[in-house]
Amino acid sequence: MSLLIKSDEGGTLQLGKELSFVIPPNSLEKDTEITIEKTGKADENSQFKFYGQGYKFSPAGTQFAMDKPASLVVNYDSSKISEQNLNLRSQQMFYYDEVSNSYVAVPTSIDYANGRLVAQVEHFTSYALFAVPSAAGNNSPLITLQSPVPTQIHADAPIYIRADVRDIDLDGSIIAVKLSYKKSTSATYTNEVAMQPENNTSTSPSSRYVYLIPSTFYTNADRLAGTTLDIKIEAWDNKSLKSNSPIVTSYTVNRNCLPNTLRTNLTGIQNINVGFQRNIILSCRNEGTNSYLTGQYIVPEVTTVINNVGKFEKPGSSGTLFTATKSDYVSSGKVELKLLSTVSNSVTQEFTILPGNVQSLSLYETDSFGNKIALLSKTNEPQTISMKEGNVKYFALEGLDGYGNIVTYFPWLNADWNVPTNGDLGTLDRDTPTSLIVKLYTLDAKVGFSNLVASIAEGAIQLTQTIQIFARQLIDVRANFNDATYAGATSFFSSAAKMTSDGDSAYAVFNHFQSTNAFNNKEQLSVYKINKSSGLTTLPPIVSFSGPWQLQSIQQLSLAMAGSVPFVLYSTAPNYNGDGEFSNGDIKLYVKKYDSISNTWLSVGSIINSELNGLNFTYSIASNGTNPWVAYSSYRTNGTEIPSTDFSIIVKRFDGTNWVPVGASLTNNPPHKVEIQFDGQIPYVAFSESDSLGKIKLYVKKWNGVSWIPVGGELNLSPTLNASLHDFKVFGGKLYLSFNSDGKLNVKTFDGTNWISIGSTNLNFTSSASVYTSKLESNPNGTIYLGWKESTGITYLVHLVGNAWKLDFSNNQISNGSVFDFSFIGMNPYIIQTDGQRSWIRKYE
Repeated sequence: MSLLIKSDEGGTLQLGKELSFVIPPNSLEKDTEITIEKTGKADENSQFKFYGQGYKFSPAGTQFAMDKPASLVVNYDSSKISEQNLNLRSQQMFYYDEVSNSYVAVPTSIDYANGRLVAQVEHFTSYALFAVPSAAGNNSPLITLQSPVPTQIHADAPIYIRADVRDIDLDGSIIAVKLSYKKSTSATYTNEVAMQPENNTSTSPSSRYVYLIPSTFYTNADRLAGTTLDIKIEAWDNKSLKSNSPIVTSYTVNRNCLPNTLRTNLTGIQNINVGFQRNIILSCRNEGTNSYLTGQYIVPEVTTVINNVGKFEKPGSSGTLFTATKSDYVSSGKVELKLLSTVSNSVTQEFTILPGNVQSLSLYETDSFGNKIALLSKTNEPQTISMKEGNVKYFALEGLDGYGNIVTYFPWLNADWNVPTNGDLGTLDRDTPTSLIVKLYTLDAKVGFSNLVASIAEGAIQLTQTIQIFARQLIDVRANFNDATYAGATSFFSSAAKMTSDGDSAYAVFNHFQSTNAFNNKEQLSVYKINKSSGLTTLPPIVSFSGPWQLQSIQQLSLAMAGSVPFVLYSTAPNYNGDGEFSNGDIKLYVKKYDSISNTWLSVGSIINSELNGLNFTYSIASNGTNPWVAYSSYRTNGTEIPSTDFSIIVKRFDGTNWVPVGASLTNNPPHKVEIQFDGQIPYVAFSESDSLGKIKLYVKKWNGVSWIPVGGELNLSPTLNASLHDFKVFGGKLYLSFNSDGKLNVKTFDGTNWISIGSTNLNFTSSASVYTSKLESNPNGTIYLGWKESTGITYLVHLVGNAWKLDFSNNQISNGSVFDFSFIGMNPYIIQTDGQRSWIRKYE
C-alpha cells in the first residue's frame, strides 16, 4: 500500500479495516510517498507476546515532527485476544530498533469503546503489536520503556526519560513510579526520583510517565571517560503491588552539544496573535558530526518569558508550548530557552504580539468547565438562543489564524444591550485566563432581546449572537406534602421549617405532625436533600414520636453547614417525658448531624442545656467550619409558672466531646430572638430583648476571646420603636441584620462604626401590612437577597443592587402559614414554605 503525502496537507493511508496511518499537516518536512507492508510474525521477549500482525513503513529514515507525530491506528478483536489468553489492557505497540536489535515501546493508548489502539510514530521502521499473558488476581503494574529524548543522548544536555506505565487490572490505577539513575562508574544508584505523568495529554497518552535528568548530571567529561548512564524504573499500583521486575537499561552518551549552537525550530522574529500558541523545539550542533541531527531535539531546563508577553507550558516530549498572553494591541517580547550545563548554552526567540489576523471565528456554548456543548455562530451567521433571566450561560470564542493556531484567550468581547427593556439585561465576566468564558447574569426580572457582540482586530471580524431572555418562574420541586404519615389522620400541622445549603446541595427540615380524632398522632422532623443534578431525595427523619396525643411541640429549628455536613439544632417540649411542668426544665436542646455514609442522623454530644434552666423558645446554631456553636435563651422559674426574674443568653461550643460554655450570659433581660454567626473564626451573636420599660431592643455582640463585647450599640430605628430580630448573616466580612420595627421590615449593616440602613426604612410592599419573619442570603456571585412574608399572605424576594432592593418576585399561592425560608443551589434560590398544615419546596428558575 503506497500513497503520496503532501507535507502541507497531510493525509491518511488505509490498509483495509485493520489499520489507518494518519499524518497531520506539516508533520513531514517534504512531500513523501509512504509505503506500508505486512511483515508477519515478530520476535517476542520475556514479558510480551507477539500477536496480530507486524508492519514495515518506508522510506526508511523518514522523520515526523515531534510536536505533530503521525498516528498509527490499529483495530483489534478482543475475542481473539482472549482466545490467546492475553490481557486486553496490556496491549502495546513496539518499533524495531536496528541499532540495539530490540523492540522499543511506542506511546500507545487503548480505545476500548471502539476496539482500537492509537500509537504515536516519530520515525519509520517496523512496528508490531504485543501483549502480556493474562493472569488471575491482582496483576503487577506493567512498564514499557520508550526511547529517550533525544534518542541519541548528548552530554551536557538534559535527558528526558519516558516510560508507559499501566495497571492492567480492571479496577487498577498507578499510584507511584520511581526512577533510579547513576553513572556506570557508581556501584549503587545515586539518585531516586518520582516520575510524573507527561503534561501534554493532547499528544501523549495519560499512561506516559516522564522525568528530566538535568544536564549537570552527565557531562562531557563523563562521556570521555567512557561511562554510560544506567537507569531503573519501578512502579506501584493502587493495591500497593510492585512491578514484577524493574526496567533496567544503559545508555551510551556518545555526543556533545557544541557551545553556543542551540537553535529553535522557529527563525527570526515570529508574529503571534494574543491567545495563539507556538511549539518551540530546541536542538544543537553535535561535536561528533558538527551538524544538527534530523529529528533530534533537546528539552530545555529553563524557560523564561521576557517582557511578560506570554507563558510556557511545562516542556514535554513534543516540544515546549508557548502561548502569547499580553493584551496590548501591538507589543513585542522575547523567550529564552536555556540548558543549565557545564557549557553555558541558551537561545532567545523574539516574538511580535499582534491582536488580530484571525482568519475565522466561532462562538460556542459551553458548560461551566469550558467544554463545548454547541456551535452557536460562525462569521455572519447569527442565530437566537434563549435563557431565563437570572441564570448563567457560558460561552467560548474560538478563532483560527492563517497557520491554523487556535485562540485560547480573547479579550475583545462586548455586550450590546441596546434593546427596549426597563433595566439592565446582563453583565459580562471576562476574567478567564485560558479561554474566553462569558457569564451572563441578569440583574432585573425583565424580558426582551439583547445582542452579544464578539469582535477582534478593532472590528475586522465580528460575530453577533442574539440572546432572548425570558422571565424566571417559581417551580414546585415538591408540593402539598406532610410526611408524618399517621394512618387515618384528619389533622395536619407543619409549624416549623428551616433550610441551609453548601452551594451545591441544600437541606430542608420540616416539623410534620398528623393526628386522628381519637387523639392518636405522629410527629417527626422530616428532612429533604436537594441537588441540582440529582434532584430531591428524602432522608431519614431526625426524630420521630408517636402515641396517644403526645404533641412534642418542636417549636423552632436552626441549621448550619460545616463544609458539606448539615447540623440541626432542635428542642423537645415538656411532655417528651409526660411532664407538663416547665419548672422541671423538660424543654431540652439537641444537635444532630447527617452522616451520608450510613444515611443516619448522629447525635452531637448529649443534651445541650444540661443546667435545665428552662427555655424561652429561641436558639441558633453556627459553625466555624469544623465544630458547631450554639446560642440559646434560658430562664429560671419561680416554681411551676412561666414568669421569671432570671434571664440569660448562653453560648456553648462543641469541643469534640462536650458542650462547653463560652463566656458569661450576654444579657439578663427577657430575650426574644437569638442568632449566632461566624466571620472566619470570630463568633457574633445578634439578639433582641425587652428592656425595663417593655421596649424590644436589638443588639449584636462578638467574642473577643475573653468576653462578649458590644458591636455598634443599639440598632433600633429610634428609642420609641420596637426592633425584633429576624435574621443575622455575615457576607464578605460584613454584618447584616433584618428585623421588624413595629411590624415594618428593615435591613442594616455595620460600617465599622455605626449600623446603617440598606435601602429605605420600612421595606414592606403593603404599608398597612406587618412582617414577622424574613431571611437574608447571598448567591455565589456575592449578590445579597432578602425574602419575607407579609401579613397579607404575599411572599417577596428581592436582591441588592447598589443601595437599592430590586424585586425578583411576589407570590400569594401559599397565603397561610408564616414559614418562609430559602437557600441557593448554584445561582437558583430554592424556597420552602408551609400553609400551617402542609409543606412546599420550590425553586426560582
